[in-house]
Amino acid sequence: MAPFDRSSQAKRDVRRLESTYHNTKTLVCHRIWRSAVVQYNVLLRRKQECYWSSRVREAGGNARELSKTVSHLLVPQTAPPDNFSAQQFSAIFKDKVDAIRSSMVGSCSALTSSPSGPTLLHCYSPVITSVIARLLGKSLNKQCSLDPCPTRLVKSLSIMPDIL
Repeated sequence: MAPFDRSSQAKRDVRRLESTYHNTKTLVCHRIWRSAVVQYNVLLRRKQECYWSSRVREAGGNARELSKTVSHLLVPQTAPPDNFSAQQFSAIFKDKVDAIRSSMVGSCSALTSSPSGPTLLHCYSPVITSVIARLLGKSLNKQCSLDPCPTRLVKSLSIMPDIL
């Protein structure tokens, strides 16, 4: 079996063993997990070697392709610069959105049409604090950096009904 056929299964095995170790915290599970990580890394190295060897073989006598392949191996790929100003980023983002919209002209006119008028909420029913407390209690303990207070803290407050 080729290395690329086994890599996804090996990755799943490593993750499963890591989970087992974190659940049990035993030395035996740690050693088994680390051994699987080492074997997985060896498998990935073989996979890379096979890939680049095949690229060199495919280039054959073509000097340009061979040079490009060797260049990819020797010269690290550089990431785009991160020093965009807010105006540059905004302009790039706007250009991308405009390009997408222009490529979709006529294909989804129903999605881009605006409503005929403002939507108003004419009536609402009052909410009881016990309902809000129950909904907050059922919510997941996830939070965002923009949240003023962590969800788990709000849920743990015994005075929550008084706050609401």
